[in-house]
Amino acid sequence: MANNKGYSVFKNSRGTYTAQATIGYDENGKAIRKSFTADTKVDAISKLLPYIKGTEKVVTTSNVLPLRKHMLYWLMTYYRYTVSSRTFAKKISDVKRHIFSAIGDYAPKDITTDMLQTLLVQFLSKGYSYDTVSKLKSILNAYFEYCIDEQIITANPVLRVKINARNLKKKQSAENKNKAIPEKYREAFMKALDTSPFMKAFCMTAILSGGRPAELLALKWKDYDKAAQSLRIDKATTVDYDFDDEGNITSAVTIIGDTKTAGSVRTNPISQTLCNILDEWKDYRKIQEEILHTSLTDDEDYIFATNRGELRSYQGTRHMFEKFLAVNGLSNSGIHLYCLRHTFSNDLFANGENPRVVQLLMGHSKVTTTMIYNTENSPKSLSNAVGKQNQKYAEEKPTQTTDEQKQKMLLDIIKRNNLRLDDLLAAAIKEHDDFEM
Repeated sequence: MANNKGYSVFKNSRGTYTAQATIGYDENGKAIRKSFTADTKVDAISKLLPYIKGTEKVVTTSNVLPLRKHMLYWLMTYYRYTVSSRTFAKKISDVKRHIFSAIGDYAPKDITTDMLQTLLVQFLSKGYSYDTVSKLKSILNAYFEYCIDEQIITANPVLRVKINARNLKKKQSAENKNKAIPEKYREAFMKALDTSPFMKAFCMTAILSGGRPAELLALKWKDYDKAAQSLRIDKATTVDYDFDDEGNITSAVTIIGDTKTAGSVRTNPISQTLCNILDEWKDYRKIQEEILHTSLTDDEDYIFATNRGELRSYQGTRHMFEKFLAVNGLSNSGIHLYCLRHTFSNDLFANGENPRVVQLLMGHSKVTTTMIYNTENSPKSLSNAVGKQNQKYAEEKPTQTTDEQKQKMLLDIIKRNNLRLDDLLAAAIKEHDDFEM
């Protein structure tokens, strides 16, 4: 956590404490830092104090320092400790690729609203998603607020920048057409699964449970309740990154973390078909246990562990999946790992399931997110929907309106419209005369 004493201290991913300070910049504008790690916060700070003692402010920022240098300092010293390392890895990569490459040579004080407006609109016109552009705008806003606090600028140039979601909606509309496994490749894909025990178990679990890839990789055998026919999803794999002073990734370790949102924690009922597939996979793993002398089927073992019983990474699984598609001639099919999960929701929508139910099974925090992935709009599904509506409201036997009922209806109309009977007769005679003419 940064403070007004000129240093920051935080608990790192290893459970120890790191204290660090930037004590200036070299002639090339590169930050000069000191950092120390210790078992306690006090010990970490004690090691750092000799390097900052007597210094009112650790960093003296020049108003002419280019944005790429100063924003990198802010990212590494402040922003880094407000988000997960995985999120930070994505953020700093986006900033370097999109922001630094475009306006990195300008000093912060020279950045204008017009400049940022033009830049972000250009991103949208190039096909960047609204979500990506919005996040770039957000991180720029946070950075310039910091610049105001440091008295480098007097006004935030991001505040008057305007972007809208129309571009995103158009892009999503086009992308959503193939969120699920494309129908024309489904049979070939399902047939290919029989060639790989792992791919069959993993892919069919995603297709029949709606779990995210990272959630499935975190599943342990204790999460599968055969008797209750359910899967408990309460964890997900993530990646813990380390960075050098320039924000480059120096190491990446797959670990177990929380699910994407609080709403993603769930116990999903599963079909007998999926139970059979998981039982078959477990039998296969038991044979492997005998050969490899490694525990693979105990309650605490990961269902989709490596052959050494270790946690499997998302990147490694995706690489295996892409290789599997290539071997089976499906590289250009448009199938990706998340297609499996989206196929689950699409099948539910095709069966007329309530969106709220689909939301709960998918682990979405909002039903609007669930509906983004609903691409089931075939004529057959539409006809089925109308058919169900007709079935709900149809009478057992069509009835004929009797003459007595017709007379009552006529009198009711006359009464409700305050009409006189002789006026109606006169109108009827006139209509008859006009017809005869």
